[in-house]
Amino acid sequence: MMEETSHSMWVNSEAYRRAGIPENVQNDPQRGMIYMRDGSGRLNGIVLENAGIAMMEKAMDPKVNHFLNLSLRPSLRLLLSVGVSEPSTLRSRGPRVGSEAAR
Repeated sequence: MMEETSHSMWVNSEAYRRAGIPENVQNDPQRGMIYMRDGSGRLNGIVLENAGIAMMEKAMDPKVNHFLNLSLRPSLRLLLSVGVSEPSTLRSRGPRVGSEAAR
């Protein structure tokens, strides 16, 4: 699961397995490959930056990825034609429930 800013993903042990990530994987900050660990040094399910994207690409079924690519292409072209050029353009900037702006 990718969090809102797209800088981290939360994964389970199956995602690590599918992506071929061993427990002893080393961080590579220069490449943006960061695997967070708990207090005992075990992978805790939080991966940062490029590590999350690389895991997602490795773990996804190629048939599903191909289907999504083909099925989303027309919608992405339409969004681009009206000026939406990045996912953050679609994020809501309205008031959040419970915030001062919503009162």
